[in-house]
Amino acid sequence: MISETTNHRCQRCGSLNLRKNGHSTSGKPKYHCKDCNKYGTISNVAQQRAERYEQVEKLLLERTSLRGIQRVTGVSRPTIIKLAKKK
Repeated sequence: MISETTNHRCQRCGSLNLRKNGHSTSGKPKYHCKDCNKYGTISNVAQQRAERYEQVEKLLLERTSLRGIQRVTGVSRPTIIKLAKKK
């Protein structure tokens, strides 16, 4: 049997020493870091945002229109312009 394991890291200290600590009201699992005593849920919003911004940068290199990039990625046009000026 194949099993997949995921190692979550603490958002504050980066430790792998986490314990499950119930569920939030929205149903997401809560964790407790044994090293820094941080309680909370693990969110991967920053990682998803970074992936989306990377996709926007690739589409900008392909000279896709701003509205087209907005439709494909869901990122607002002012944010796309900000990312274009950064590069």
